[in-house]
Amino acid sequence: MKTQNGTIKRIGKSWYGRWREDAIVDGQIQRVQRFVKLAEFDDRYRAKADVRPLLAEKLRPLNEGRTDARGTLTLALFVTEFYEPYARENFKPSTVHGYTKLWRDALCPRVGEIRLRDFKTVDAANMLTAFAAKGWGRRSLQHAKSLLSGIFTYAKNLGVLDGINPVQGTLIPRKAAAPAETHATTPEEVLTILEVLEKAKDISEHKRIQAQVAIGLVFFAGLRPGEARGLRRPDRRGRPRRSGKRRAFQRNFAGHGEAGRLRRPR
Repeated sequence: MKTQNGTIKRIGKSWYGRWREDAIVDGQIQRVQRFVKLAEFDDRYRAKADVRPLLAEKLRPLNEGRTDARGTLTLALFVTEFYEPYARENFKPSTVHGYTKLWRDALCPRVGEIRLRDFKTVDAANMLTAFAAKGWGRRSLQHAKSLLSGIFTYAKNLGVLDGINPVQGTLIPRKAAAPAETHATTPEEVLTILEVLEKAKDISEHKRIQAQVAIGLVFFAGLRPGEARGLRRPDRRGRPRRSGKRRAFQRNFAGHGEAGRLRRPR
């Protein structure tokens, strides 16, 4: 592979570097020219020789053959073409739904146009800081960080990127609100709810029984809502299975709640 030195040019009060690299354009790998700002013109960077190490650092992965053309994709394109299909194949539908909503509503508008290869820890930090300024709590910020980190972990596993995951070192803003204290429902409260349903006159008998059974299963049997929905007649003969492979029903998919993928019911 031919080694590139690139060229350096000063425009106004800024230094720029120019080089060529493989990139995906309209679905095809093409040789394209890159023109990127390297630094401001100041006392530290007064001559081309001062800026040369900055350009050399950007060219090192190219010259060492450690780059993949897919690394030139924006995060938005990579998620659409690679990560979302992977998530649908490997995660539960409820997880995919949550990831998709979080990505499309919050993360993508903020970082979606950054190229995978150009993404830095500071980009993730700025994103979390902006979310915290909007009132996001620590738990929501952690979810955002985890999703973004998972995207880069998958990119590394595909060989698209080489090096440290840029999201791993991102700090959650300390000023972000801590998770609110939760209240665990007591047996007495559950019995009161069941009694209120028993006396309710504004719902049909079918819906009343359905609600009472659902509450009983979730509270007394310790089932998740999806697992309660996934129960079938044979499960009435004994205790629900506790092996971690209880049937679940999530967003029109049926399968096992904790282990194994869910599938669409036929």
